[in-house]
Amino acid sequence: MISGIICLLASVAVYFQQESELYLKLFPVFLLLSNIVQNIGSFLAVHNEANVFLYNIYSVIEFTFYFFILSQIIRDTKMKKIIFYVLWIYPLFAILNVFVIRGTPSFHSIAYASGSLMVVGFCVFYFYELFQFPHSNSLLRDPAFWICTAIVFNNCLTFPLASFAIFIHNPSRFIVQNVVIIQNIINIFSYLLLTIAFLCRIRIKKSMSSS
Repeated sequence: MISGIICLLASVAVYFQQESELYLKLFPVFLLLSNIVQNIGSFLAVHNEANVFLYNIYSVIEFTFYFFILSQIIRDTKMKKIIFYVLWIYPLFAILNVFVIRGTPSFHSIAYASGSLMVVGFCVFYFYELFQFPHSNSLLRDPAFWICTAIVFNNCLTFPLASFAIFIHNPSRFIVQNVVIIQNIINIFSYLLLTIAFLCRIRIKKSMSSS
């Protein structure tokens, strides 16, 4: 998808910003993986090949990375400790769910739902903290704010869409096409928010022409 590639290219800007935190420097690697997975998944779907296992593994990596981000930007010590434990326990639980409980051909709905709900919950706590602590800089120039907004937006809309798809057996072509369209729109706006996160710290100097 073009929006994913644009977001990936924009993320490289963090390497040229001195104040970039570790989670920002890891984002281009994650986005590269995300683009590769989406392209492979689309290729498999076009050729009527199963891609559930691919997305099962990718979603585990995705949620684990989000947990790492939130552990870096949340200030509260107790919450940081909770996220630290989740960061290690969730991948083990999700992988167990993929290979043992559900089986590789099935979508790991339980692991996906739990990961999505926890990520959104931690993001809500981050937003709560913004109102509790003074913020020296504008939120519009804070990458963490835009990243959390993108995560919440994506998961709050993708979760019910995925739940709908799980309970529909043998959906018609019309339903599949519309679900794909909605998911693409969600991805475009999510990538847009992430692109803003990577570029929001760049200051454009205005040249003053002398008369």
